[in-house]
Amino acid sequence: MNPAEHPDNRLGRATWLRWAVAATILTVLSTPATALAADIRAADIVAVPAGQTINDDVYAFGQTVDIQGTVNGDVIAAAQTTNISGAVNGNVIAAGNNVNITGAVQGTVRVAGSTVNVSSPVGRDLLAGAGTLTVAPQSSVGGDALLGAGAVSLGGPVARNVLMGVGQLTIQAPVGGNVTGNAESVHLTSGARIGGNLSYTGQNDATLDPGAVVSGTVSRIAPPQQPPRNEGVNLAGKLVGEFVGWVRTVVGLFAVGLLFVLLWPAFTSTAASKLVHAAWASLGIGAAVVLFAPIAGTILLVTGIFIGGWYLALFALALYAMAAVAGYTVTGYVAGHEAFERLAANRVHRVWQLLAGVVVLTLLSHIPFLGWLITAAAIMFGFGAILVAIGSGFRGPEAGTRPVPLTLAA
Repeated sequence: MNPAEHPDNRLGRATWLRWAVAATILTVLSTPATALAADIRAADIVAVPAGQTINDDVYAFGQTVDIQGTVNGDVIAAAQTTNISGAVNGNVIAAGNNVNITGAVQGTVRVAGSTVNVSSPVGRDLLAGAGTLTVAPQSSVGGDALLGAGAVSLGGPVARNVLMGVGQLTIQAPVGGNVTGNAESVHLTSGARIGGNLSYTGQNDATLDPGAVVSGTVSRIAPPQQPPRNEGVNLAGKLVGEFVGWVRTVVGLFAVGLLFVLLWPAFTSTAASKLVHAAWASLGIGAAVVLFAPIAGTILLVTGIFIGGWYLALFALALYAMAAVAGYTVTGYVAGHEAFERLAANRVHRVWQLLAGVVVLTLLSHIPFLGWLITAAAIMFGFGAILVAIGSGFRGPEAGTRPVPLTLAA
């Protein structure tokens, strides 16, 4: 069995995953909001050949990024494979499946990837989130190392502290300060020298080879033990939790629906009628927007981080999320109205029609294998109907179509 997959390493995997996410967030937040000088390159293969010098920041996006020349600025790269073998006199921010840094970096390296290899000097800090991280013996970190990974091999010296959230950590070189964080296993080889304390939370005691030195204290905090499981109690608790969660969902969606039904009855009536009489058009438009709007919003967010205006993307994504919820409630209202009409109970107040529809949709969403599809369809139908209603200029139901009323009597 692969040690990283051992059941005892579950805490480590969860911890390094949180660190990997944190590393990615810090990568984004550390990117300048504006780029006054930038060399932006996007292609399947982006290359800066050996011997070329760029006196700007380099933004490189593609399938493969290969930086062999000298960059007198920062390198920001996102690719399936990123290789940086040239000298970078600024910072490096890189993300991808495979990231290899073999050229000297004067500033800080912030990197996230499945496999990350650093085999060159890093002038300041190293912040890495990875599945597997290897810091080669010929490398060095001039500041702190903040590491989140499934497995870390720290072969080069770190001038200051190591802060970690890892599954497996192997230290083969000197660390000037403290080593702290979370780790399922810690191994110090004969070349390891820790100038401060080794303190971590994990299941296993650290292994120190002959010759390994820790100048301070070595302490391990055992993670909290899970209480014995009572399957009957757990099942009852799970059912209660599911029910409470469902009730909260119904209340939240019902509250959103009330805003539309009571505050904008004419528009809601138009959207509901579009859903009934232009169902396939509503589905097509809703599906296109639901699937592609997040991609467009993410692109806008990343672009905005580089050139400014990133907050507009957040605002647009927030509107998108609210519209998706509103679309779900429109579908719920139509479902409730149509159900009561089939039952010849069309004088039921629109509020109860909305509540009944939301209850039915949320119950259907719990059907195994099909629930997610029903939820997605409800969002797409309703979202599309709202967009069709907006596109119609709020003209209301077209002539010859049966409106979905929002009055007391249907």
